[in-house]
Amino acid sequence: RMFDAIQAAHITQARDIADRAVLKRIAEEAGLDGKAVLATMDEPAIRDQVEADRTLARRLQVTSVPTIIVRQTGARLTNGPIEDLRAQLHTNLTLSGVAC
Repeated sequence: RMFDAIQAAHITQARDIADRAVLKRIAEEAGLDGKAVLATMDEPAIRDQVEADRTLARRLQVTSVPTIIVRQTGARLTNGPIEDLRAQLHTNLTLSGVAC
């Protein structure tokens, strides 16, 4: 729920999701406790997980969300219609020897 609310705020409403006050308001608009969301974001374990995710994203050269990477080939699928994604996935899995 929060992920979708943040994405909508950023992409369709051009809100500054790097601003903690904006994140608090987004959480509240999504029916969550804004203060609790910010407090959770500040927990060391959460910060460590976010940094680990960022490190992995940099290693995989992920620059946008969503990014679909085929584990077997390392290929990044090009976002588009579902039929195109299916074709790309099928091609990559076939190349890697995975039955489709």
